[in-house]
Amino acid sequence: MFQTTAYEWSVTKTSPDTSISIQQGSSGTAGYSVTYTRLSTEVPLYTVQGQVTITNSDSIQLQYSQISVQAQYPAAGTGQINGSVTCPQLESLDNTLLVDPAVPGSGYGTLVCNYSMLLPSSDEGYVVATAWPASNTDEFGTPVAPLASQPTGFALDQTGGDLPTLTLGECATINDTFDPLSFQQLGPPETISGTKPPSNTGQPDQICSSTSYSYTIQWTIASASNCGAYLVSSTAVVTPISSYQGPQNAVAYLEVDACNYAEQAVPAPVTDQPVADDGTPQLTLSISSITGGGTSYSWGSANELMSPSSLQVKKGASVQVTYTTSFTRSQNSQSAPYTISGALVVANPTAEPMELTEVEVSYSNSGSPQQQSDTAASCQTSVGGNVLVSPGAYIACTFSFTDDNPDNGFVWASAVTADSLTSQSEQVPIMLSDAGTVTPGAVASCAVAQTSFQSGSPGLVSPASFTPDSQMPPSSSSPLQLCASAIYTYTATFGPFNTCGKMQAVNVASVNPTGGQQSTQTAAIDVDFTVMC
Repeated sequence: MFQTTAYEWSVTKTSPDTSISIQQGSSGTAGYSVTYTRLSTEVPLYTVQGQVTITNSDSIQLQYSQISVQAQYPAAGTGQINGSVTCPQLESLDNTLLVDPAVPGSGYGTLVCNYSMLLPSSDEGYVVATAWPASNTDEFGTPVAPLASQPTGFALDQTGGDLPTLTLGECATINDTFDPLSFQQLGPPETISGTKPPSNTGQPDQICSSTSYSYTIQWTIASASNCGAYLVSSTAVVTPISSYQGPQNAVAYLEVDACNYAEQAVPAPVTDQPVADDGTPQLTLSISSITGGGTSYSWGSANELMSPSSLQVKKGASVQVTYTTSFTRSQNSQSAPYTISGALVVANPTAEPMELTEVEVSYSNSGSPQQQSDTAASCQTSVGGNVLVSPGAYIACTFSFTDDNPDNGFVWASAVTADSLTSQSEQVPIMLSDAGTVTPGAVASCAVAQTSFQSGSPGLVSPASFTPDSQMPPSSSSPLQLCASAIYTYTATFGPFNTCGKMQAVNVASVNPTGGQQSTQTAAIDVDFTVMC
């Protein structure tokens, strides 16, 4: 067991320049600011590490789909805490873990994997490993049960004194990349001032503290054949090292009006985008980021009383009540959904204003080709709620949607004019199976936790103080971001009571996951006081 310091990383990318115009043969500039922030969790954490060994005494190869390790504190009454398991790649085939059969005279076949888990307490507990078979039945149709280990205990006193220390996420690698598909008609971005983090095609930089970068990019347009409207996207990424936290990213967009196409009173003569004669807009869709497929978590909160829930107290006296508040994080069996984000340029190639009643982005995957999901693009709208595009101009819209299906698919955009004319963009392939195009990331790996005592109504009372040995939970005035389960035990002093009658204390704990679709989880517990005169 290790006493652990865990760091969380985040990244922001902003630009004061949301759009620029470039004349043919000239250049334009845009400034960017990128901030990578490191935060330390204030909750004491502990790490347990070890190995899981599967022994095969049979004459046939064993196959398992997953090996899981859970820890539990029986005395604390908390739920299971999941750990991460790493197995040798040479012992797997198509994500199936293989355990070789026993060889006569050479002993049993074995598979050895390593596990690690973060724990919120150094109290006594145990870990159990489970190997899940790749098939629910054997070749004869007989059900095959998961293979579970005997519980293995752990406790602070097993270390023989002070705990060794372990630091997670102390440093991180960073990169900042401009999407080449979004500026392929422009010259390559050139840094003319400041310092820019490296792109993802080169060696990433490593930082071990919060760091900020500011730089200016110069863009050029070479010829009239490249005139048009472009939406350039760039993504800053921070990847913690030796951490349970996955990569974090931030995206910035820049509208580039090459040859001032959008400012013309009539459509510019763009050779690769001929003027349409059917009164419909031209739609150009691009994908800026695909994240997901990683680990997803669920959070819960609980309030318990270590004291009676109904107390009698004399007038002028005080009474103490002990609470245990817990915030628990558990790993979901289903992977995190995929989030697909991008941009849509809607151009009006006609000499008349164009009003659009609908601008949508649709997605269909190969697993369900007959079904599609639609989401409205985020565009600037008029007072009436419709989208207006001036003659020869364009607007830039953004979109983002989630999908649980890991199959590859296509995304496309469509728009409907006020005259009920419909236009559709080309389909853009979504390759979720290509690890190079998907940024894995944990969903709801952290949550904001807080507790509060209700007040403002007759008969409600709040603590006057807390005992010095209390392990205070985060409060509503000072909430705390948690990235692991946490337990707090504290004693509140109520009183002195100066009024006779019935009174009540209501303690509410809440935890709000950051990301994902889970709503805020709350748990309330009441204590009734009868003040005797």
